[in-house]
Amino acid sequence: MTCIVGRNGLVRSIEVKKGPPLLITASIDAVSQWKFKPMLLNGEAVEVETTVVIDFRLPKGQKTANDTKPHA
Repeated sequence: MTCIVGRNGLVRSIEVKKGPPLLITASIDAVSQWKFKPMLLNGEAVEVETTVVIDFRLPKGQKTANDTKPHA
């Protein structure tokens, strides 16, 4: 996703580039709560665009939907 971070370090906007549809809402909810250290240019805070990648992983030992299907 691409995010615009305001001069105050808060996420102002989020644009999802790609990802599993079932996880998009969770990703947006998580990133919208983040607070960044403001980017400084010549000593002044500026708005910045950044790319955020969210990597979802199951806990070790957690079964996936494919693991629970009967094998033929």
